Amino acid sequence: MAYDLSIACVYNKLEQFERFRHSVEDLPFRVQLIAMDNRERAWSSAAAAYNHAVDVTESDVVLFSHQDIVFLDGSFISEFIEKVRENHDLLVGVAGAVETEGGYCRKMVSGMYQGSKLWRHHTAESPTMVSTLDECLFGCHKDLFSKVHFDEETCNGWHFYAVDLSLQVQDADASVMVLPASVLHLSGGNRDGSYYVAQEKLKKKYAKSREVIVTTCGWTRTGFIDPYRPIVDDELAALDRAGISYSVRFFRSWNEVGNLCNKVFLPSLFPSDGFSDVTLSEEGSRLYSGIAMVRNFISSKRWLYEDLRDLKRDYVVAVEEECRGTREYRLGTKFLPWIKVQPHDTVMLETGSSNGGVSASVAPMFSNDGAVFPCSVDDLEFAFSKGEGYFSSYILSTLQAAEANLPGLPESDSKVFEPLLRSSLLSCGDACKSLCALVRADEFAEIQAERVRRLYASCLPSRVGRLLLRVGRKLFR
Repeated sequence: MAYDLSIACVYNKLEQFERFRHSVEDLPFRVQLIAMDNRERAWSSAAAAYNHAVDVTESDVVLFSHQDIVFLDGSFISEFIEKVRENHDLLVGVAGAVETEGGYCRKMVSGMYQGSKLWRHHTAESPTMVSTLDECLFGCHKDLFSKVHFDEETCNGWHFYAVDLSLQVQDADASVMVLPASVLHLSGGNRDGSYYVAQEKLKKKYAKSREVIVTTCGWTRTGFIDPYRPIVDDELAALDRAGISYSVRFFRSWNEVGNLCNKVFLPSLFPSDGFSDVTLSEEGSRLYSGIAMVRNFISSKRWLYEDLRDLKRDYVVAVEEECRGTREYRLGTKFLPWIKVQPHDTVMLETGSSNGGVSASVAPMFSNDGAVFPCSVDDLEFAFSKGEGYFSSYILSTLQAAEANLPGLPESDSKVFEPLLRSSLLSCGDACKSLCALVRADEFAEIQAERVRRLYASCLPSRVGRLLLRVGRKLFR
């Protein structure tokens, strides 16, 4: 039998794999499914399993898939096959990453559904070249494996094998691409301690050829620990537990780090002596931790709501499609085909201010058990929940209270904190305004979606359908 493509999947959760397998069987293609059962740990790494898959594939094109992937239709497969048969030096996936801000950050590129058909990424609406691919689903023409291979030594676990393959492909003067895909990914990945240990091996492999490696989970510098990332606390803790030495380099200016309008993160605890190129006094370290808490709180909220903005771009439309697909509505329209919810009924929606009438007065400042910094994460969450005016005033007052501690610090500490706090104070208003605008956009999408749900739940077809279902259940008891 001649196959259109081969799909390789190593799995350890049978229920997830069965859902994946059924979606593969529904594809309008002749597929060789290479299923590798790892419930008894037959394979020590994804790289080892996929090298085996390359050896046994009977098609000229091959996909490597997580067990929690569901194909919603055949559109991605069709475009994938066309692309890789046209270009044998092309590695293709459904999600990837590219460098931004001169290597200071990364952008995730994806056009698949994440967790539910209600949530679709919109950062890849057409074929897009990327630096690296996510491991969830990727593939190529089999001829590409004459130039690259899954590295079982560097990737001897379950992380970074697609990232490493992407870097090999680029070193071989080939290309890496993301295609938008009608594909559902049912999980968000797993960054445990083994992730950071594996990352160190990858950094060592490419230290001479690359300064930065970007992935869908973040970015890292190959020569040292980049402290300005959302996952840096987890990384430092994992390396400490594993006994792996590292150095942290604060390579950005403190004035730049203090600007609250960007998405810079900081380690919550200042790295101990010998691990960092900056040294602070004990009091300075405590003040640093408080400033980092505010810095990270605002940055994490910005990351969250920018991601939600991407995912919710067609959220209301997706909710409407979901409501139209309910049993009650479909059953009701069979009996009442002339009565349907009109699309224009779902878009005439309005919402009010998110401030809820809360006063913008300055929040009371309390010391936490004599600590240098005057607030906690819970205090920040409370202020954030009160709306833009309250939150902005609270952040401003908190930073001013921190600034009042500067005269008691050593001069070496002041060189760090003066530009950091000055920049934070100057950018506070704009940062809070832009963040709360993202929150309002998210709330508006939720309000629209809830009104659509209520509209369908109360419409005549849905009410008739519910009645018929109740009657049916009573008759067939």
